[in-house]
Amino acid sequence: MDKIFKKKVTTVAMTFLLFFCAIYANIYAIRMMERYAGELYFYDKLQVALQFGGTKGFDDELNRISSLGTQKKQQALAEEFKKTLPQLKDPAQYLSNIVTDRRAKITRITNFRFIAMIVIFIIFSWRLYASYSARLKRA
Repeated sequence: MDKIFKKKVTTVAMTFLLFFCAIYANIYAIRMMERYAGELYFYDKLQVALQFGGTKGFDDELNRISSLGTQKKQQALAEEFKKTLPQLKDPAQYLSNIVTDRRAKITRITNFRFIAMIVIFIIFSWRLYASYSARLKRA
């Protein structure tokens, strides 16, 4: 009786642990995707301004973003980008690389979330099947 109780408690504890880890990982993944999406939006906006407006349009957009107080994250990115801008040889290539990198990171996180959900589904399904087959053997 004591072994069965310990096994059930262990099974329930592992299930809850796996569930809470999955919830935490999902929340973490969503926050990272939100961060990368904000950066992607900022750098993509600068890239479009550089492509269509040239250096004047690029500078106007960068100054507009840093002067507006609506989005603090974009203001911080603009200030950081202004500091690194003089060191860049080719801002268009740098922006293109950053945009490609952020898109790849968002895609990678999305794919990992999907794979993790499938693995969790397989683990819970296997556990359900194992308990069902154990009940059939006892009956």
